[in-house]
Amino acid sequence: MFVVFSACFVFVCFQHCACKTRSSRVSAVRCLAGVYKKAADTDLDTYEIELDECIKSSNTKVDRSSKVGIGLGSYFLVGGLYTLVTASGVLAPIALAAGTAGGILGGSTIFATVATDEFREYRSLENCLEYKGHEVVFYDANK
Repeated sequence: MFVVFSACFVFVCFQHCACKTRSSRVSAVRCLAGVYKKAADTDLDTYEIELDECIKSSNTKVDRSSKVGIGLGSYFLVGGLYTLVTASGVLAPIALAAGTAGGILGGSTIFATVATDEFREYRSLENCLEYKGHEVVFYDANK
């Protein structure tokens, strides 16, 4: 009973992390994005509207991919940990190997999703702005 409760608790914790909404980095993006216009006749209001649309679109895409990556990773991680905890009998060595592989795969998936989160956000924003006709250069003002 304790094993089932522990596995459910870990699964719920990972799902909470996956369903957590992302904070909008509108001000950070506005500080980091050096956007140069191709056409001089485009006004600043149009640019602000397009930037807001692209930020919203980028956040939506990154939210979806993060939820899928963390959800899949937590599924493998919990499955691997459950296999490790319940391994017994003649097939225990095989179950331990499979559980360890599942745990490592799940943890790696979660780690890779979190590590590439910011890159995917800026890449999606860059693609959207370039599609709308802007040339985009990201730079970090702190470096």
